[in-house]
Amino acid sequence: MGDAATTTTDELDVALQQVARATTHAERVDALAEVLHASVRLSRNGGPMPLLQRCEGEAFARATLARGLSAVFREASALGLLAEGGLPNDRGLVQEASDRIARRLLPRTRDTGDLGQALAEALHRGGGYERIDRIDLDQLGRLVACLDHAGLDPRPMRVAAGEALLLLAMRIAALGLTEPMRARSAGPAVRNSAFHQLTRCTQELLDALDGGGDDGPALEAWRACAAGVRRAGDDVHAHLESEGISLDLVFALDFIEAALSRMEHILAVLAAADRQAGAHAAAALWLELERARRDDRSLRALLRQNLRLLARRIIERAGRTGEHYIAVTRAEYMALVASSAGGGLLTTFTAALKLVIHGLGVPLFVSGLLASLNYAASFVAIQHLHCTLATKQPAMTAATLADIMQRVGPGRIDDLVTHVARIVRSQLAAALANVVLVAAGAWGFAALWAWSTGHPFLEEHDVEYVLDSLHPGHSLTIFYAALTGVLLWASSLLGGSIENWAVYRGLPEAIADHRLGRVLGADRMRRLSRFVSRNLSGWGVNVSLGFLLGMTPAVGAFFGLPLDVRHVTLTTGMLALALFALPGGGLQDPRLDMAALGIAVIFVLNLTVSFGLALAVALRARDVQAADKRAFVRALLGRMLRSPLEFVLPPRHAGTSA
Repeated sequence: MGDAATTTTDELDVALQQVARATTHAERVDALAEVLHASVRLSRNGGPMPLLQRCEGEAFARATLARGLSAVFREASALGLLAEGGLPNDRGLVQEASDRIARRLLPRTRDTGDLGQALAEALHRGGGYERIDRIDLDQLGRLVACLDHAGLDPRPMRVAAGEALLLLAMRIAALGLTEPMRARSAGPAVRNSAFHQLTRCTQELLDALDGGGDDGPALEAWRACAAGVRRAGDDVHAHLESEGISLDLVFALDFIEAALSRMEHILAVLAAADRQAGAHAAAALWLELERARRDDRSLRALLRQNLRLLARRIIERAGRTGEHYIAVTRAEYMALVASSAGGGLLTTFTAALKLVIHGLGVPLFVSGLLASLNYAASFVAIQHLHCTLATKQPAMTAATLADIMQRVGPGRIDDLVTHVARIVRSQLAAALANVVLVAAGAWGFAALWAWSTGHPFLEEHDVEYVLDSLHPGHSLTIFYAALTGVLLWASSLLGGSIENWAVYRGLPEAIADHRLGRVLGADRMRRLSRFVSRNLSGWGVNVSLGFLLGMTPAVGAFFGLPLDVRHVTLTTGMLALALFALPGGGLQDPRLDMAALGIAVIFVLNLTVSFGLALAVALRARDVQAADKRAFVRALLGRMLRSPLEFVLPPRHAGTSA
């Protein structure tokens, strides 16, 4: 303990002596940084701050720090620190992300005249940002109060704080009064808008603070105006939730809230009741500033914060779609099996055409494009013929499950497990119907082709290609099947994003009001609008899935990467076509066992990977708590052990629990 205490004393002594000897601004900044490093580095969680102990116990330490900080405050501008430090720019998400990447990758010149940059460099150089959460607010407030009594001159900071308040108010007003914001707000006219009033209220409050009189009424008026700004932001948020998300608007709303919070922290210092309260508020402001500046460097935090509302919008749409894929009664179960059988039969022709395209020997891009168009057209046809392709279900039903988890809550876990049983048995029924019917359809197609043409549909080399590509040990089938699960999940996000884009821009309404209505009739245009609105998400999912499946192998081959897809329904159809070309239908071929195992692997991975990814995103978007997830898993395992058949078949009577 004695050696540690001596080390602390020695480091602080050296750093304080450097502050006392500094003659230039750069030297003072570096010396104060060393003081900060020594204190933060040697502090213990919850323990006393060494710098506070020195300043409270020694006149030299507190006087030296007070003089050094006062000089730095006079020589450097704090406006950037207070009005911009830790806050994103207000130009939009893409520009802010680009700025963060540039700041991380490119070197920056040292500007010691900017207090914020000087502090950031000091903290980064000594690893202070990693330790800043260890700083105790009460101790930091005592340190500020100690320096205040020792002669710290806060006047330059107060001037900068006033300018920062005005700058932040004007930036908030500029964002709040843009056309996209006004169009989605139920607020009053511009002159009565809280955004417009914020600048005036801020100036009146600053005048009251500078006048030295009673600033209470001006402060209350400012708080009321800030509350109005937040209500207007809530109106815009509600509009976005229901009518489509714009990432730039989400970013603007987040900036407005962050800027208001910054203004409140600054006002807590300026309007403090006494010097002790002001010192504590100043300490809280500094900690908030530096934590925000630390997080301001994170691209991951930026994307996570601003994409959450879009994710929730997409998940909500997927959840509503997913409800159609869940069978509750036996009648609904049989209808789902029938629609899935239709989807399997239609996929027969998709699989056959895929093999034809593969055998054409056309250039790589053309092959990928033709395969994409084949898949997309097939999936859209399945959609409009009201058939079902099971591999599109998991992403939709996972979103429904997350929505149910949020609505049901931890007190009704049994109800939630019942919903899971419905999802599992619906998924199994649809997938098995797809696989069985595509195999039967492919077999029938191959037989009809052989009867009409006199030769099998597939040549020998095509048969070899199919069988070899499905061997789980000799090929990358396992990886390709998991990758296909990722693509299935990604297509659901793309479909939701496309629908969100169209809804945000009012595409259905624009179609209904289009001038073609004068020729075709207003009723026809309204019906067309409803048709587009009803099918747009499905088109987005199906077309994007088609191109993801078709172009992934082409892109992989172009870049020399091992990328391919294994879609269980398509590969089952191709396997059936290949087997028909073998003697005896291929049933005696030794390669059949491994190919069948490959189909089983693809079946499992397609469904589980897409469902798992979709559920993870949906749970995050819905803010489902970890404790609820654990309780749900325990209840689910218990139900599966007690009643496994419930996860395979629906009850005979609709009134039963499942």
